[in-house]
Amino acid sequence: MQEQLASRIGSDVLLCPLYGALSLNDQRKAILPAPQGMRKVVLATNIAETSLTIEGIRLVVDCAQERVARFEPRTGLTRLITQRVSQASMTQRAGRAGRLEPGICLHLIAKEQAERAAAQSEPEILQSDLSGLLMELLQWGCSDPAQMSWLDQPPVVNLMAAKRLLQMLGALDGERLSAQGQKMAALGNDPRLAAMLVSAKNDDEAATAAKIAAILEEPPRMGNSDLGVAFSRNQPAWQQRSQQLLKRLNVRGGEADSSLIAPLLAGAFADRIAHRRGQDGRYQLANGMGAMLDADDALSRHEWLIAPLLLQGSASPDARILLALPVDIDELVQRCPQLVQQSDTVEWDDAQGTLKAWRRLQIGQLTVKVQPLAKPSEDELHQAMLNGIRDKGLSVLNWTAEAEQLRLRLLCAAKWLPEYDWPAVDNESLLATLETWLLPHMTGVHSLRGLKSLDIYQALRGLLDWECSNVWIVNCLRITLCRREAGSPFVIMKITRPRWR
Repeated sequence: MQEQLASRIGSDVLLCPLYGALSLNDQRKAILPAPQGMRKVVLATNIAETSLTIEGIRLVVDCAQERVARFEPRTGLTRLITQRVSQASMTQRAGRAGRLEPGICLHLIAKEQAERAAAQSEPEILQSDLSGLLMELLQWGCSDPAQMSWLDQPPVVNLMAAKRLLQMLGALDGERLSAQGQKMAALGNDPRLAAMLVSAKNDDEAATAAKIAAILEEPPRMGNSDLGVAFSRNQPAWQQRSQQLLKRLNVRGGEADSSLIAPLLAGAFADRIAHRRGQDGRYQLANGMGAMLDADDALSRHEWLIAPLLLQGSASPDARILLALPVDIDELVQRCPQLVQQSDTVEWDDAQGTLKAWRRLQIGQLTVKVQPLAKPSEDELHQAMLNGIRDKGLSVLNWTAEAEQLRLRLLCAAKWLPEYDWPAVDNESLLATLETWLLPHMTGVHSLRGLKSLDIYQALRGLLDWECSNVWIVNCLRITLCRREAGSPFVIMKITRPRWR
């Protein structure tokens, strides 16, 4: 809006934006009277709804829209949405006109729509990240927020998301704050930043963490999205805030060191480690969500990032990366081994008809490295075989005529003699119980060739209760498979039911 208006107004008009992240000098320019002989136009966000007084304002144009930050518990991110303002907000905006003299307010909305608007804006507690609130409640000794008398009950899903985050940060011990959680709560910072600050093991790490926290609390307003570039600057506001945080940590001295940024960030933002997926600035986060940079952003050439500042937009399912740090993932894993989960998997290779074993190193849902596993355990091999059978079906096993006939006997016995306790041998049941009837016969089987040599007849016989008479009954059933006649889709079976007195 500012850019569009700048080319249309005269030189005697001073155009001033006004929003929360504006520098103090620019805020003063918007609030103080215009210079002699100049008129002033202020482009304000809903910060103007506060008790702020802007001198010289006689006319307010209310667009009847607002940008609202809404926390999404599923992603743990905040989404900016545009929505119609409430009647209370319209009244507040009208109040900006003529606070010191008569004024006019124009609402850009039909009267009928204005009358149908919500009376009040939605309370902030219903649409915010509640991790800081939950940590404060736990510090007071309240483990159940429902015990409190709230004007507006905080949403359960938001509280659950807050609890998950505090658990990830190591702030909880059961339903109470852990020792680390107590230190975090004492700082009074956002939980992620507090976790980063208390994780500092020496003065240099503390100084580095304090500067990172200062930057993330008041991030650069525009331009470079590289946190490393911001860290190299010495802005007075960041320096002042860093010193305040160091005093809370009882740290005197220490030098901020850019080589310490990545491991400190990783401890508090492990779920926001990002791996590039393609060449268009798109990344996948360790929590499974997508994130993106502008394709021409210099950071997009890096394969791995840590993105502490994200904003969920409304136009794309991927979050926008506002501030990130490029990292060497191998170095990060070496310095922060606690981030990595190791899993060994054995997979069925269709192309070569063999089993292949892999060791995967993962951070959340991101695969850092995959390497062949020379000698997997027998249990891992067998589990891979069973998974392969479930995927491909029972036909991969060696079904001899004898095994087929035993299975048919059991199927018929279950149908004709339901009063007996027969094992289920339909496809679905056999696949679901492979560990029960097939696995005990797989000792020493280490290959697909060995799997195909298993005696399925003996494996099925193991399902029968030899102490009961059902074995005798099955043996009395005679089911003979005859060959398929030419042109017929059916297999002819000769079935003889047993007779007994």
